Amino acid sequence: MKYNYIMLKRILFLLLFISLYTGLFAGSFRHLNIREGLSSRQTYQICKDSTGFIWVYTRMGVDRYDGNEIRHYTLNETIESIDQVLSFTVMDVDKKGRLWVALRNGRIYCYDKLRDAFCLQADLSRFISFPVLNGMEFEGEEGLWLSTSTGVYYWDKATDVLSPAGFTGEWTNCIIRAENDAFFVGTNTGVYRMKRTGTACQLSKERVDIPVEARIETLFLYGDKLYVGTFSNGAFVVELATKQMKSLTFIPGIPVRVFAYDGDHSILIGADGAGVFRIDVADETLLNHYITDEDDERSLNGNTVSDICVDEYGGVWITTCTNGISYLDPNVPDVRWIRHERNNPSSLASDHVNVMLQDSEGDYWYGTNDGISVYRAKSEQWMHFLNGKGYAYSSVVLSLCEDNEGNVWAGGYGIGLYRINKKSGEARKMPKRNKQSDKGISTDYIYAIYAEEDCLWFGGIEGDFTRYDRRTDTYTYYPINCVGDIKYGGKNTLLIAGCDGLGFFDRSTGETRWQQKFGDVTLHYPIRCLLRSSSGEIWLLTDGEGLVRFNPENDKSRIYTTADGLISNSINSAAEDGNGHIWFNTEKELYCLDLAEDMVINGNDLLNIGWGYYNANASLKTQDGHLAFGTAEGVLVFAPSFDFSDSVPVKLIFTDFKLPYESQKAGVPGSPLQAGINDTRRLKLKHNQNSFSISFSAINFVSPHRIRYEYRLNNHERQWHRVDAVQSVGYMDLPPGKYTFELRAFDKYTQHQVGERTVEITVSQPLWASWWAIVVYVMLFLVVGYLLLQFRRQRVREDKIRERIRSFIGVAHDIRTPVALIKAPLSELETQDDLPEESKKKLAIAMKNAEKLFTMITRLLELQKVEAHPEHLEVAWYDIKSYMEDKLSAFRMAAAQKEIDLYLEVDPEMPEVWLDKDKMDHIMDNLLSNALKYTEKEQ
Repeated sequence: MKYNYIMLKRILFLLLFISLYTGLFAGSFRHLNIREGLSSRQTYQICKDSTGFIWVYTRMGVDRYDGNEIRHYTLNETIESIDQVLSFTVMDVDKKGRLWVALRNGRIYCYDKLRDAFCLQADLSRFISFPVLNGMEFEGEEGLWLSTSTGVYYWDKATDVLSPAGFTGEWTNCIIRAENDAFFVGTNTGVYRMKRTGTACQLSKERVDIPVEARIETLFLYGDKLYVGTFSNGAFVVELATKQMKSLTFIPGIPVRVFAYDGDHSILIGADGAGVFRIDVADETLLNHYITDEDDERSLNGNTVSDICVDEYGGVWITTCTNGISYLDPNVPDVRWIRHERNNPSSLASDHVNVMLQDSEGDYWYGTNDGISVYRAKSEQWMHFLNGKGYAYSSVVLSLCEDNEGNVWAGGYGIGLYRINKKSGEARKMPKRNKQSDKGISTDYIYAIYAEEDCLWFGGIEGDFTRYDRRTDTYTYYPINCVGDIKYGGKNTLLIAGCDGLGFFDRSTGETRWQQKFGDVTLHYPIRCLLRSSSGEIWLLTDGEGLVRFNPENDKSRIYTTADGLISNSINSAAEDGNGHIWFNTEKELYCLDLAEDMVINGNDLLNIGWGYYNANASLKTQDGHLAFGTAEGVLVFAPSFDFSDSVPVKLIFTDFKLPYESQKAGVPGSPLQAGINDTRRLKLKHNQNSFSISFSAINFVSPHRIRYEYRLNNHERQWHRVDAVQSVGYMDLPPGKYTFELRAFDKYTQHQVGERTVEITVSQPLWASWWAIVVYVMLFLVVGYLLLQFRRQRVREDKIRERIRSFIGVAHDIRTPVALIKAPLSELETQDDLPEESKKKLAIAMKNAEKLFTMITRLLELQKVEAHPEHLEVAWYDIKSYMEDKLSAFRMAAAQKEIDLYLEVDPEMPEVWLDKDKMDHIMDNLLSNALKYTEKEQ
């Protein structure tokens, strides 16, 4: 019960405090949340590294932001929800710009650029049972001083040894360095100054006096002042030289999480539940208090502030435990909206604002779809006219004008004309001209009112252009029945925006000269309204042909259309700022025209606003130089303090590399990256990795919309490609070779180059196309060529031999006939019995040789036959013994004549064999004939 009572008391006190200090809010924040890519709306720590990335620790891990996109990292760590509630993770950057993350459970990680991942550096659970890590301080490159639940420790990076340094057994919440050997430590009871004793890691302690015993949440040292934030006792400032202490009484008794110096002589204080306080560094007076305002979308995104980071440009990054990140850029002017609040008479009567006026007393008049709302600047009170209360119906007010007596004249759609006395609150409706009375306004649809001295001019539709003399109470009518705006045009001249173009009305004669042709363009659409700039030029806002810039002195014109980057050619309203820039809008987009560079700049990007739904002729330049534009969602007000001539260098980064659709990381098997793609200068790819994509961005948190990119892959393309936004560039099926991806950034406003980046990419030759493979191919070619040459030579030789054989066979064929003729008589002689023995022997020899010659000739002819018609084997089973006996019987007589004995020996177990009988006969005949031929007698 006591705990609940204390918590309820704190909540009531906080609500009362916020209500009291709501008026101190100032600033125009931009927001980062889940819709912009954050991994969680619960954010705890934020810092900026040496590369320029913003790192955020969220409930889901670590996010990295470069001004365009957010990338998520995990620590492979599951954090208990109670750890997130009781204490925040510590995240800081060392002197080399490396990011360190210390978790409450004692694990400490460091971001490795080469691997693009977080690596575990230390685990306190190896040295301490159930550690609770609350804070850390760097000891150069050597180690870390750690404040934990059991005291202060020193972790030596080289030896990975954790040594106790003081407060043994005590809970310590934070530690900061005061000087080389001195520290300040915050505990659950107070603040202590600690000093190193000798070269050991032991620290001696000395208490710092503060008025209460309190749990210290955070400490911050600036100059000779120590800023102390407590859990429930507010914040204090201690003068170290005089030891004087000052309590910051405007900070309530809630957790003070962080202090930060903003670089502009002030300290920012983040409180968990009360937003951010900005105090003067000299005397600690409160300068601003930033809190959440539900009616202002550009206020701080949440009051539960957990951390603050101030970048080198003075931008303030604020994390909250409930609603993401808020960013305050000191170089961007405040942008605020004036809107209707339901059931609140101290606000606009309607968000649909058609016309605005600041009167001679500095009060603001807003003509809406529900009458007129007047804001009294001095009294900060609202008044309302013609808004349905006391009238028959709500009035759509389209025109406002103040006369020289301080009366405000109002006209609108179907409501006629009213004269309003602000002091008395009277709204008098002026008479209308009719058949009975030729005195009064000629139409109830009044779009424009112009006042000069005692006269007023009224214009609209469905009625004549009218002049009213207040002094004589007389009306003069002119036959102009389509008037959208009236402006001063010089002596005796009024400028009229009409359906027939630009009218030059001569007040002395009542004649009107209409001009529709401007340069090479003849207008066919009505002119909605006019602007007479300080240079004397006339600006025509047309309903479909763009913005016309007309110089009446030399009759020269310049027309701005969609070809100049406009989203539409229908222009609604325009105003000139103090620097001579022309601000104008279409229905949805606001633009700024820099006349010096003749350049159209997107105002929505400049002011970081969405579509505005801007209304026609609803613009105002206030007496303090602010610009206001009426929309269907309220009034947009801002200070147009922009310098477009200054270009700020940006750092180009490579954010991803894919093969071809999968992101590559250093150290992963198969990845060509040896380091993160942003830290890679040369990249070597295999031949089958020749299709890839590379993503790029620019670290620019202030104005990323100003950056235009150009890129090309040198040695593959000559043309530079232009893009206006961050993107991924892909290349497919690149041939092997050396390339250079070149990236440039330009400021769209100044056209100056503000950044450049390159990376060399080599696509290797495939294995079969490498230089040594080519050497092997050449050698193989030479070997094959040599073999083919030899084969060719062999074929030539064979052809020559074959030709000779053919010639020889031809001769043999011719010889065969004479041999046959010789054999015939020899055969006849052999049949004669009366031949002498000697003659028979000689005849037998002659016959034998003739037969032999005939056989040789026959074989030669068979050789030609075999060459022409190759023979095939015709095999069958034969008993080798029977076959050889038959074969020997044919040669026994010849053997007997030479007195040679023939014997046949065959193994009894010899099986039958496969053979071609003709081929075998030929072989055996040759063998036996040669055997008998070359065997001597009696062998």
